[in-house]
Amino acid sequence: MDLTQVTVETHTPETEQYRQLVRCIQEKSDQLFRTLCVYVNRSNLATGRQVEVEAKELLNEVVVRALRGAERFDPSRQAMGWLLGIASNIILQEKQRRSLSRRREPFLQDVMIATDKFSLDDLLGRLHPDRSSSVEDVLAAREELKRLMVLLNEEEKILVQLSVLEQYSAKEVADQLGCSPGAARVRLFRALKRLREAASLRDNDDA
Repeated sequence: MDLTQVTVETHTPETEQYRQLVRCIQEKSDQLFRTLCVYVNRSNLATGRQVEVEAKELLNEVVVRALRGAERFDPSRQAMGWLLGIASNIILQEKQRRSLSRRREPFLQDVMIATDKFSLDDLLGRLHPDRSSSVEDVLAAREELKRLMVLLNEEEKILVQLSVLEQYSAKEVADQLGCSPGAARVRLFRALKRLREAASLRDNDDA
């Protein structure tokens, strides 16, 4: 990755933190860019050739934010880790922005209406707590979801990821799986039923 492609316009004084970040960016620009490509791909922000385009834009934004906020950087920490943390925050913000901009049909809600809504509400609340939840609750939910997802096949894992965590519409999920929206609903219903049954068994074992 040629760092000259990255546009940096800051008026931050060149403190030691600033100089350390610049050195890291200059010396590890290729490594940083490759890592951001992985982040972009894994977060479903882009696919194919578009991954590198998104990663370049992400790198530009990371550099700008990092240098503008250089005074907040702790020189005792690894600069690369700090830069990647900024990248993760930018990706999260972008996914939230895209989520709000989509006009989705209520895919997950449709499936819940066709099932025992209250038990599914409880399951989804446990696996995907809202933003008001404590850090401990969020971490516990991630661990429980990780354990339960092992019980699903690859297609079911994709279904749960897209519909529950990413809030995709039935059409978007169907496009990803190469099936009709109706088939996607049926498959999601089965996947959630398996998760609910597995969660119930874990509760009984813990009782």
